[in-house]
Amino acid sequence: MKKRFITYQRFILRFIGVCFLLVSCPSIGQVKQKRQLTAADYQLWSRLRSKKISDQGNWASYQLQYESKKDTLFVKSTREERVYAFPRGIEGEFNGETWFGCKMEDTLALQNLVTGDLHYTPNISSFAFTKNGKYLLQFLKAPENKSELIIKDMKGRIVQRIADVSSWKFSTTGNDLVFCEDLVDRYSVGMLQLGTTIVKRTIATDSSNRFQNLSWKGKTIAFMQSGHQNGKLFCYTTDDNNLVS
Repeated sequence: MKKRFITYQRFILRFIGVCFLLVSCPSIGQVKQKRQLTAADYQLWSRLRSKKISDQGNWASYQLQYESKKDTLFVKSTREERVYAFPRGIEGEFNGETWFGCKMEDTLALQNLVTGDLHYTPNISSFAFTKNGKYLLQFLKAPENKSELIIKDMKGRIVQRIADVSSWKFSTTGNDLVFCEDLVDRYSVGMLQLGTTIVKRTIATDSSNRFQNLSWKGKTIAFMQSGHQNGKLFCYTTDDNNLVS
């Protein structure tokens, strides 16, 4: 961790130094006449914000922020002169040293940092990589403020698809997911264990009242059910699959 931080710190210092030289010395050996700045020049100014670094410190992301709000997210190698740019990119995430994903408005941009291949997925509300690096979770916008969850392995193959997801929460390990599913004839709470294989488990189901307010701490999942006075609280323990209310 300390080695990764030092690598990142050196990269940022080098980058700022280069930017300073480019701005202060636009042409070595030449003297150019200064001109008066105008209001149109202000929107060209940017502010550099460091964002994230990959697990082994081989890649770093940063953002140039403009007054016009037309910000650009960049990913740069800390070891060579390779840079990827994502106009209006936000919520950038690394998956190991090979993948980087970010949202560009309602589109997911998935960049292979090694091969340079870039893939787009439209209609995205959110996305995440599992902590073990095995899966990409895509939450696609659906009617009635719900999402369709599509899980892909890192070869791009769809390995799980769940429609009508109303809310979700990751475990602290980042390799398990609990979700609420609102179907036409029933409401349910389910859990996915995203390991070498994917294990899906139903925690609770009801035909009349929906579930909400998911939380997960340690080995305990808590959630509420509407339709009761002051709501009904459920607690589920993952080590013994026990549900109490």
